[in-house]
Amino acid sequence: MTANTLFDRLCESLGGPLDPDRSSLEAVLVALEDWPLDRPAVIVNLFRFHNRAKYDEPIEQNGETAFKRYLTASGPVFRRAGVFVLLAGPVASNFIVDDGERWDFVTIAGYPDPMRFLTALADPDYQAALIHREAGVAATKVLITQPLLLGGPPDELAGDARLIQAYLEGVD
Repeated sequence: MTANTLFDRLCESLGGPLDPDRSSLEAVLVALEDWPLDRPAVIVNLFRFHNRAKYDEPIEQNGETAFKRYLTASGPVFRRAGVFVLLAGPVASNFIVDDGERWDFVTIAGYPDPMRFLTALADPDYQAALIHREAGVAATKVLITQPLLLGGPPDELAGDARLIQAYLEGVD
């Protein structure tokens, strides 16, 4: 699937209150134009839950429970996309945030390449899981990063020190 076909498919399928708008998707496609195809994408997600889930029909559950339903329903989509989870868990403390800002859960997930991320978003099974994300999540932030270093156990570092050096060139 080409980037433009994927873009059109995403624009047709997304439209919920937490989904990116067309200009955000366009900005992602522009960023992907220069992305080396052999470089992974690492996606950082911050989530704030509703106190009570917001389904169309009243269901007695909190936002975190609805979010867990989203994770369960979307998991197979992300496995098919080759996602590797680097971190997932509840936020223990909102240490340095803007006044009144609060986050409940964070995920950091790697994709073999950024097109796999967009392909996962366009997957019909993922689209079906969004009802639970929208019911459970009051706010989210999604950051797409091109990692310079993917860490692991010290003897298995996946990153390349040359990438960090290149990034720091020209810094005094």
